[in-house]
Amino acid sequence: MNSDPKALAEAQSQLDWPQWKEAMDHEMATLEKAGTWHTVQQPCDKNIVGSKWVFRIKRKADSSINKYKAHLIAHGFTQIYGVDFFKTYSSVARLGSFHLILAIAACYDWEIESFDFVGAYLNRELNNNEEIYMQSPLGYSNDASTIKRLLKSLYGLKQAGRKWYNTLVHALNSLDFHITYANPGVFFVCIGEHILILVVHVNNCMFTGSFHKADHAIQAEA
Repeated sequence: MNSDPKALAEAQSQLDWPQWKEAMDHEMATLEKAGTWHTVQQPCDKNIVGSKWVFRIKRKADSSINKYKAHLIAHGFTQIYGVDFFKTYSSVARLGSFHLILAIAACYDWEIESFDFVGAYLNRELNNNEEIYMQSPLGYSNDASTIKRLLKSLYGLKQAGRKWYNTLVHALNSLDFHITYANPGVFFVCIGEHILILVVHVNNCMFTGSFHKADHAIQAEA
């Protein structure tokens, strides 16, 4: 069984390197499309955040390979408080909330859906006072004098989770969702006699409520 490489050099040495390279190219294309950074000349008086590639093989239930995943991660531990990050706290749903809402859904025979947001942390722009410079991704820079000035949040940054949560709250507020007082990681919206509940842990979500797929079908036909 193929194992996940721990570093770029290890991935390059494996027989499935073409698949890993394809996954890296896809990640870079996603980051470029999202406008995650500008390429600039390396300043001499700024903190430079490191970066690395993280590789993972996603498998199906039968252990066969589903896809190769490569994520570019910023070295948040090289950031300096008060220089390139400030507030970091981000709310997530507690495990007990998942258990409670699953129990409620089972009691009322509600349908349950689970999903995750792709590239979740790339959806929030950094503030003007968050001046973050990052090493160019390994394998994608031919000029040692240039680095990346980050414009959007990136996985690994200390403030990334907080940025994503604030973006999610703003989007859900526009859809009339409310945050529960007991747990800021649980959201709900009432539509007529029905309720929809969204439970969020970082970018992993569970969705349930009194609506059924049959209800949607009947409304669509009407």
